[in-house]
Amino acid sequence: MSAGALESLVAPGPSQPAPIPQTQTRFRKPRATSLQDKTNINRTPPSEGDDISSGTSLVPKSPAPTHFIDFDNRFPPPRRKRCCCCCTLNCFHYVVVAFCLFLVLSFIYGCIMYPKAAGVDGAVTSLIQGVGCGACRALLVSLKALANEGDEVFSDTFVQICTDLKIQKPDVCQGAVPPQTSIMAHDLRNINIWSTAADQWCTVVFGICANKAVRNYSVTLQPKSPALTAAPVAVSGSKPFQVIHVSDVHIDRNYQEGTETACGRPICCENFDANSTGPGVKFPAPKYGNHSCDTPLALVDTLYTSIIDKNASFSILTGDVVADDVWKITRSEVEADLPDFYHSYPGKLYGSSGNHDTSPVNSVPRKSTTTNSSQWIYDAYASSWNQPEAATQSGCYSTIVNGTNLKLVVLNTQLWYRQNIWLYDSDSIQSDPDGIIAWLANELQEAETAGQPVWIIGHTPPGKADFLRDQSNYLNQVFQRYAETIAGLFFGHTHADEFEVGYNDNVNRNASSANLVAFIGGAVTPNNGNPMYRVYDVDPDTYKIMDYKVYLANISNPAFENSTTKWQLSYSARESYGPLTNPPLGSREPLSPSFFHRLTEVFETNQTAMNMFFQRTRGGFFASPQAAICNSDCVKQWICSLRALRSEDNCVTVMPAINFGRRTRKRSWIPSLGFSSSFESEGEEEEEEGLTETYEWEEEPPHPCEGVGAISVLTHLGRKARRGDTETLNDFHQLVTRRLQLRRRELGEL
Repeated sequence: MSAGALESLVAPGPSQPAPIPQTQTRFRKPRATSLQDKTNINRTPPSEGDDISSGTSLVPKSPAPTHFIDFDNRFPPPRRKRCCCCCTLNCFHYVVVAFCLFLVLSFIYGCIMYPKAAGVDGAVTSLIQGVGCGACRALLVSLKALANEGDEVFSDTFVQICTDLKIQKPDVCQGAVPPQTSIMAHDLRNINIWSTAADQWCTVVFGICANKAVRNYSVTLQPKSPALTAAPVAVSGSKPFQVIHVSDVHIDRNYQEGTETACGRPICCENFDANSTGPGVKFPAPKYGNHSCDTPLALVDTLYTSIIDKNASFSILTGDVVADDVWKITRSEVEADLPDFYHSYPGKLYGSSGNHDTSPVNSVPRKSTTTNSSQWIYDAYASSWNQPEAATQSGCYSTIVNGTNLKLVVLNTQLWYRQNIWLYDSDSIQSDPDGIIAWLANELQEAETAGQPVWIIGHTPPGKADFLRDQSNYLNQVFQRYAETIAGLFFGHTHADEFEVGYNDNVNRNASSANLVAFIGGAVTPNNGNPMYRVYDVDPDTYKIMDYKVYLANISNPAFENSTTKWQLSYSARESYGPLTNPPLGSREPLSPSFFHRLTEVFETNQTAMNMFFQRTRGGFFASPQAAICNSDCVKQWICSLRALRSEDNCVTVMPAINFGRRTRKRSWIPSLGFSSSFESEGEEEEEEGLTETYEWEEEPPHPCEGVGAISVLTHLGRKARRGDTETLNDFHQLVTRRLQLRRRELGEL
């Protein structure tokens, strides 16, 4: 934020009193006034009439900063009348006592909240944890006070921060931030700063506090009983049938060929402003898509043609039809885009909701929220999918696939999604929002009794960091109880071609304890990878997956635009990975959880195989040849992620430590996962000074599927604080406080 921009936030209006001049001193350097540009106070030649006997005068730029310091004491301000208390006692004593008290309380808080810390190092960790969480709560106090002043002033503050820190372009900030800030303000007005909901703000949203242990909660589950009709457990060798898995389509109906692809926004290829078209365009958008853009309708048409050729029995879609330009998306557009896609899709399509399939992005209120209702979006889902149950069951439904014994259970994972800030609007703990987990357990119990294999379909994989840890754990309790009934788990969201393995013994994860696998399909959108979809070969008796083939639209190839066949076979999982494991995949063995665990063992020791898998996650698209190599840190991260069907097991942790010196840390960017490692290895070097942190894995810029908005402002500030840049967070806190003061002056309270 420039000095002028900051002054514009705190400058007095026509009816407001001028700010009180700050105390002057000879001993301190002038502080920078900017959040971003650290503007210095310039030294200027003396003017006529200046007494230069004591040196050159210091004159600030106009307008003068409110905390301008005169080193030469040339311009003494008028003396302020001081109260008796201030005259008698030295305020410095209060500062020292308050700071010491804060450190002691923070240490106690850290020891209570992080009891696993031990010894000297543990004490330091507890102290820093407490200080970090204490600073977050102090900020929440100010944010709560600001929220109490109304949505408008709250929103204006966040738009200003988003714009001046250049988190996004001004039009993106102005379009994406206000819809979310109204929800944030609602949340803060309804929670206690010391509640569990406040803990989630500091842990999940800001990311300043470390993840806490999962809260104990046992899902009510019926004991296993003999099925009325036992489901087949062994593959008979019958000819498999085909099912198509499509995910994260993100259709951009405003895509315009020839517009700028390097626009500086989350997605490009639209006519945003005068720089988007015309002779000044440096990188024009091609007809069928670009990696900086979402899916054009021309590419969707080629997708439909390719799908028709596969002659599949049916298709599943694991969420996200709506485009990523969330700063422009409205409720009416969502209500139009969803049925348009589902009703035009060639063949039978079973859908599920994604975090972008609503407005504002990521926002789905619980039934307990009385000030807002999500019924409109559930009605839109039910109509688009032709599944009436979705309207009454919070976007979930179950159905039997025609002509089969296969039961589909579709979940709304948005009520367990970290970025859904409606989840933090109450102090009461809701272990099972809207009762979806209990509903799932009942559906699986009915299937077990009837001897029906079940496929579970959703958007966000339960092992990822943006799936709330508590609900991931509770969901896994249900998965483990009905593991023999579940024939397949299918998700999307990550925009990566991957999988997750679940275990009945999470302490001893091996091929014997592996009993579940989640198939995670890559994205159709070309944004951050080559478009892809899967075709599963399904055993008609057990409904287990025998193979999957990935079809790719290689838009990275310069010849793609003029090619006649847009979608081509990339690989077969059975043919490519089956021979690599020990033992190799048997002729009648499905792609089982045990097989996928054995495959992760191959990736640990076979660098060639690991690189092959790594490059396929994004359809072969990488910015450089070096980025396509999965180094040792990358391997560790991927192995941990692939062996995590619970989010508490995915190695994404934040463990603050203290460093008062200057150090150099190398970070290895892992684009497919959106994570950065802190191991001393290959990667970009960066220097940090002051209070820093160490951690196993820290999340880097928000995943492309999360969307931009007010939450991205907070995560941006939290990320800076975790890297040692606490000044930016403190300046934001001061800005919020000043906004609050100005608001109260307007109301005549000051």
